[in-house]
Amino acid sequence: MKQEAASDGFDTYGFPFTFYDNFEGKCDNCYGNFGFKPIFLLADILLALLIAYLAVWFKNKFLKIK
Repeated sequence: MKQEAASDGFDTYGFPFTFYDNFEGKCDNCYGNFGFKPIFLLADILLALLIAYLAVWFKNKFLKIK
């Protein structure tokens, strides 16, 4: 998350894919794709679930802790 809209910047949310952009400054020729991008939010959630699944699988496969 990065909040810089108060100083002619962008508010961005999401990692590694930015799923929300907001711009509130003054800009000439700013034709960006701002707003909410649900496909990138879904990609962030799926990536987090994949990493969690792989971490649990690795723990169960190689770290036989009882």
